[in-house]
Amino acid sequence: MKHIIIIWMLCLPIFGMGQIKSNVDRVNEKSAHKALDLPKRKVKKAVPKPDLPKQKAKKKVTNKTKTSPKIKTVLGEQPTELIAKANIVNVYEVESFVSEEPLDEKLEGFKVLQTAILDKNQAKWIKEMILSEDTYFFSEKKKQCLFLPKMGLQFVHEGDTSNILISFKCDFARFYEGRNPTTLHSDYGHENLMEFFKTVFPIDIDNDFTAQPILLKSNKKQLVKAKQTKPIFYTVQLGDGWLVVAQKATNTLHTKVSVNDLCKWNKVNPKAVQTNKRFLKRGETIIVGFRR
Repeated sequence: MKHIIIIWMLCLPIFGMGQIKSNVDRVNEKSAHKALDLPKRKVKKAVPKPDLPKQKAKKKVTNKTKTSPKIKTVLGEQPTELIAKANIVNVYEVESFVSEEPLDEKLEGFKVLQTAILDKNQAKWIKEMILSEDTYFFSEKKKQCLFLPKMGLQFVHEGDTSNILISFKCDFARFYEGRNPTTLHSDYGHENLMEFFKTVFPIDIDNDFTAQPILLKSNKKQLVKAKQTKPIFYTVQLGDGWLVVAQKATNTLHTKVSVNDLCKWNKVNPKAVQTNKRFLKRGETIIVGFRR
């Protein structure tokens, strides 16, 4: 029995060594598997958060009015911006012919008869009308009509001013900016602009224009009548000739005005006109008719 126990104890280390070797082999097998180029598990990437729309900053309330892109192109950016931002708007009634009196209060050469300052609602309305392309009829053709304004507008912003004169007779809106004013045909805004003017200055526009030819005979009755009339002055524009101005005066005043009439009223020799020795100069002021 003792011999059996001794033999068993001697064999025990051998069995243990074999077991240890077996464990080592397994470890090596695992290491070999790790060295293989096996597909690796993809690591989940952090998904970026979507860009949420930022809260819009509240716009400051200003006195600025939207401007039609076409109007900005025609008039220029600076004058349209001045009109849109203007915090003071003055409106005038003016005489329809150029004033020759140095003491007269004038707006772009025309005598001021009445003036008023518009409130915020009135100012906003007239700015929208002036800066809307729907107010104007755009055409390359020129109207055969005199510019006889009745309403004047002045827009004031930070000390700068922009003046506009509007003629209801032939629907002209003349913008004074720099040396050369820009004239637009305000046909589509005729009714609204006239109603606005009548609201500010309630007068009868239809009876305001009365043309009367000059009286040449020198009897007493006619001299008295002649003194009661006032000349209508017209400033010559680019492209104006004697015949063109005569036609414009006829169309505007509804009275036949000839080149000879213009020569007599302005003391110009008609022969010089006929022989092309006397031309009208741009900016020259001439008499084109008379009014009571």
